[in-house]
Amino acid sequence: MSKEPEEFEDVPEYDDIPGTWVFDAQRARKGYHLNAFFYSLMKAENRAEFLTDERNYLQKFPMTEAQRDAVMKRAWNQLLELAASRTRSSNSRSRTRSPISTWHRRWSA
Repeated sequence: MSKEPEEFEDVPEYDDIPGTWVFDAQRARKGYHLNAFFYSLMKAENRAEFLTDERNYLQKFPMTEAQRDAVMKRAWNQLLELAASRTRSSNSRSRTRSPISTWHRRWSA
């Protein structure tokens, strides 16, 4: 019943935790463009442009269609599953929220 170790080399041991998405290097690569979009919304002029034509603004970022759809639907859990980061800046002194946290607070009333 035991599996050979090489069958699991590319699968992190924590990948089978239900309802949990660990933000590791693999997920960071997968969500790079999605997170670039969220970080772009930190500037007021980008937020205004996004609100004017959301679908067109999303085309600036080479993310997957599933990621674009999740943004359009404000599907927060799906965004996390698709590798959106909820972490703050690497500066531990920073009091700013992550872009997705700020976006979630603003548009999920």
